[in-house]
Amino acid sequence: MNPSDTLCDISYTFTTPGIYEILVIANDDEGTFSDDLFVEIFDDFSSTILNPTEESNYNVTKTINFNSSYSNNVGNVTCNWSHKRADLPSFTSFSTDCNTSYSFSVFNDYSIKLDTLDDFDSSSDSQTIGINILDLLSSSITMSRTTWNNNETISFTGNYDNNVSTVSCEWILNSNDTNTAVGTNCASLSQTLSSTGSYTIYYKVTDSGTGDISTSSEDFTVVLPLTATIYTPDASDVYNLSEGIIFDVGVSNAIGTKSYQWQYNRNSTGWTNFGSNSYTTTNGFATGGTYEFRVLVTDASRPSPINQVYSDTVSNILISDPLAVSVTSPTTGTNYDTGQTISFNSSVSNAVSGVSNYSWEYSTNQSTWIVFGTSVSNPTYSFSTTGTKYIRVTVTDGASRTATSSSINLVLSAPAVVLLNQTSITSLSGWSQSGGTVVAQPAFSGGGVKLNEFWSSAGFFYQGLSTQGNLVLEGVVSLASENDTSQAGLTFNYSSTSASYVCSITNDYGNDGLYLKYGGSQLATDKDGSWKVPAGNYNIKVEAFGSSKKCKYWEVGDSEPGWTLSVTNSSRNTGQWGGWVLVSGVVKSIKATTYG
Repeated sequence: MNPSDTLCDISYTFTTPGIYEILVIANDDEGTFSDDLFVEIFDDFSSTILNPTEESNYNVTKTINFNSSYSNNVGNVTCNWSHKRADLPSFTSFSTDCNTSYSFSVFNDYSIKLDTLDDFDSSSDSQTIGINILDLLSSSITMSRTTWNNNETISFTGNYDNNVSTVSCEWILNSNDTNTAVGTNCASLSQTLSSTGSYTIYYKVTDSGTGDISTSSEDFTVVLPLTATIYTPDASDVYNLSEGIIFDVGVSNAIGTKSYQWQYNRNSTGWTNFGSNSYTTTNGFATGGTYEFRVLVTDASRPSPINQVYSDTVSNILISDPLAVSVTSPTTGTNYDTGQTISFNSSVSNAVSGVSNYSWEYSTNQSTWIVFGTSVSNPTYSFSTTGTKYIRVTVTDGASRTATSSSINLVLSAPAVVLLNQTSITSLSGWSQSGGTVVAQPAFSGGGVKLNEFWSSAGFFYQGLSTQGNLVLEGVVSLASENDTSQAGLTFNYSSTSASYVCSITNDYGNDGLYLKYGGSQLATDKDGSWKVPAGNYNIKVEAFGSSKKCKYWEVGDSEPGWTLSVTNSSRNTGQWGGWVLVSGVVKSIKATTYG
């Protein structure tokens, strides 16, 4: 204000707030007059939004308090509140009270404006803030599936939204109408349940700023796990190539329709599908090897991954060529004498873990079979009856597989029996008598002849052809009394094209002559040039082998022959040792049998 200003009416603007004294001095004709007054100068009029605050969050339909303050007003102040939704172009008034409340029905971002007016001088102010109107507090549970196996870890994920402030959470498990608090972690929950049945999980979220609560829930089921067990085949079974193998599986705890995929793994080369879509299937395999089997079972009503399960694996199953056996000897159609020992042989192929048993059988009609040998591949046997005998062998291998050979047939005939008399000796095929004389004697029990004493140089012997083979003489020597006859003995002349040999019974001292021995007991000895043989009956058997020019002698029925026969030149003691010689004895049923 200019002190020298002489105008009675002036205008002036104060730049600094405060209380001012105004002095007015006036002069007229009558004198000088003065007066003063005090005035208060304020700052500019202003207003402030106290609540809500910038970028604060509120839920839709929730009441919000709007509060304001103003200052430096001279007159009365009027207010106007308005809002503008982010997706709308203009503000909308919602209250003229400086302090009011309001709720929003649509969630969005909003601009809030407060316009104020001082009616003294129409001073005005305007303030604008932004707030977020959110949807109502919400929560939800995320589960990967609603069916679980018992003892399987179940994972729950908690989700919440539109919270105004921090939240607290509670997980509640309901089973059979019983609620159990099981967790407070807002983000997740893990549970392992051993009991099957229906469950409900609740997720409760509380907004600490508003007190709002949101609760969500999910139902789920706990079931026993799907299982599959192969009943057949068994581990370590053995099958033939292309043999139909029966596969069978049992499934437990299925909920819906089941499907099956059978698989095999040969020699660890990888799994390959086979068979039909069924709990049972039959399949053969043309390639040999070591196999393992399993089946994949799928339950259509279960969620993945608990809808499928592999059965147990059946391992170490061998698939190979069939077990086979054949009789290799004798050949079919071979002729044998009754009582003759026959040697049998067999050949086995494709046996697994060796052959555990042999069973040899014979039959006269190919319908009824009689076992005659076990446990060995090459038994011996003799038949007591004549006729055709059919022979077969059955083998069992280490895998309990069996195989039976084709049968062979053998023809059994009674051996040729020739009494030592003039007629029968000459009729023996391939043999001839040379020298000596046989005198027939009255028949004894069993039919027989008594041989006279022969000591002439011509002797008494059989002469055989080179192709004839062996000659066997069997008989019973019956001595009526003890004899003391010089140089008595039993010899057999064997004649060949190159030389003449004598097969003679020899005692332990190397002397020629009769030497009977049974079971290790000596029945006769060579003493002082005399042979003393106790009275009794003695079974004898002398066998001459044409090819080896050796002889063997043993008592019939003796398991270990006790006689040794040597071959000496026929020129030795020819006059005394030619032919069969027995002094005062009876030889019954002596027979000559040719082999070869």
